[in-house]
Amino acid sequence: MIIMFRRLISTFILVSLVGCSDTREEQLRRIFLVREELANKGLVQAQHDLGFCYSKGLGVVKNYANAVIWYRKAAERGFAPAQFDLGNCYYDGRGLAKDQAKAVIWYRKAAEQGHADSQCQLAICLELGLGVAKNASEALSLYRKSADQGNARGQMLLGLCYAHGEIVGRDLVESVVWYRKAAGQNYPAGVYQLAECYFNGRGAEKDLEKALTLYRKAAELGYPDALRALENIYRRGEGVSRDFVMADYWLRRRFELFQGMAMAGDSYAQSMLGYYYATGVYVEKDEVEAYAFYNLAMVDTDSARMDLDSLEVRLSGDQIIAGQKRTKELQKKIEANVNAKK
Repeated sequence: MIIMFRRLISTFILVSLVGCSDTREEQLRRIFLVREELANKGLVQAQHDLGFCYSKGLGVVKNYANAVIWYRKAAERGFAPAQFDLGNCYYDGRGLAKDQAKAVIWYRKAAEQGHADSQCQLAICLELGLGVAKNASEALSLYRKSADQGNARGQMLLGLCYAHGEIVGRDLVESVVWYRKAAGQNYPAGVYQLAECYFNGRGAEKDLEKALTLYRKAAELGYPDALRALENIYRRGEGVSRDFVMADYWLRRRFELFQGMAMAGDSYAQSMLGYYYATGVYVEKDEVEAYAFYNLAMVDTDSARMDLDSLEVRLSGDQIIAGQKRTKELQKKIEANVNAKK
C-alpha cells in the first residue's frame, strides 16, 4: 500500500512538472503544493511528506509546529514512517515540548509494524532508559530485529552490544560480523568500527593494511573519528612510517569537516570548533570565535553550555559582546547555507 501511495504521488508530481522551466526553488514550491493538495484529500503518504517539507523547509518556510501537525495526522492513521518522525519530534523537542516518554510511545507503535528505524531507536531508549524503564532483553531483541532487516545503524549498534558485553554476552567475533554488514552498506560508523577491530585485533586477526584502508574509507564518508585515528596513526608511526605531514593533513581534514558540518547547523561540530578555537589546536587561538561556536552549539549540546560557562569567566565584557555579535553573524550564514541547499 505504501509503495502504491508513493508511486501515485511521484506520478502526480512528475506530471505537474512536465515542461516546467522553473528554478529549483519554484519547483520545490510546486511539489509542496501538490503534496498539500493530496494531503488535504486524505492521502496518508502525502500527509507524512507534507510534514517532512515543513520540517526541512522544502517549498515552504521551515515550521516544526506545522510538521508535527501533519506527522500526527498520518501517525494517528497508523503510518509507521510518520509515527517514527513524530517520535523524533518529541525526542528532540522540535515543534513541541521535548518528551522522551511520548517519543517512546510513537517509536513503539512504528516498531510493532516492523519499521526498522523505529526498532533501532526504541532499542536505544530501552537500553539507556530514555523515556522508559531500562529493559536490556527487549533492547537486544529490537536491535536484532532492526539489524536482521538490513538496517545499517541497527547492525552497527548490535555489533557494539556484542563488543561491550553489557546487554548480551561479550563476543568480539560476532561484533565483527555485524560491523562488516553495516560497513558493506557504507555506514560510516560501521566502517570505522570494523577498522578498529582490524587495527587492534579485536574479533579479527590484526591487519594494519585492512585497518588503514577502512579508516580512509570512513574518513572519506565523513566520519570524524576516522580522521582522528588517521592523524594519530601517522603522528605516532603505528603500522606506518611516522609522518607529521600526513598527520597534519588528516588533522586539517578533520577541522575542515567540522567547519562544513558546523556551517550546516550541526551542533556537535559547532562545539568541536569551539574547542579548537578555545585551545588553539590547529588554528590560532581565538576565544571570541570559540564563544560564538559554543553559543551556537549549546542549543542542542549540554556540554557546550558547560564549555561556554567555563570560557566566559576568562573573557572581558567587550569580548563577550563581540562573541554575541559573532554568534549572530554565524547564525545568518548558517541559515543562508541551509536555505541554499533546499
